[in-house]
Amino acid sequence: MFNVTAIQKAENQLKTHSQFFPKAQADVLKSLLASEESSYVCELIDSIAQKIESMPSTYETDGQGENALAILHYFGGACDFYITEKDIEDGQNQAFGLGYICFPELGYISLPELFRSPYIELDLHFTPQPVGKLRKELLKRVGL
Repeated sequence: MFNVTAIQKAENQLKTHSQFFPKAQADVLKSLLASEESSYVCELIDSIAQKIESMPSTYETDGQGENALAILHYFGGACDFYITEKDIEDGQNQAFGLGYICFPELGYISLPELFRSPYIELDLHFTPQPVGKLRKELLKRVGL
């Protein structure tokens, strides 16, 4: 049995936080809300929405260095992007975090540019981790 209230909440969360979801992935999640897996998908969307809502805003992790937590993880091919802060300015679709395209680097990540690639996905099961730990893992990939 479908829980209409939970489905409506999940649809609203997808809409509210659309700038953090690649469009194709959001469309798939929305379609799954009408499936027999709807209760699981509602919980999954709610979990991600809570991460986004509680994510630090611009400069809130300043000074934390390697201890700043990556809240969201995007991946595609051999590339990874870990988001630590969302931009607080209206109309901004960028975030700060650790990007890995051949080498790990901290900086601003344009989410619309990232999502232009059809291969980039939001890791729906990512557990927040310190950037320092992630950087070490990524450096191992390049033999450092």
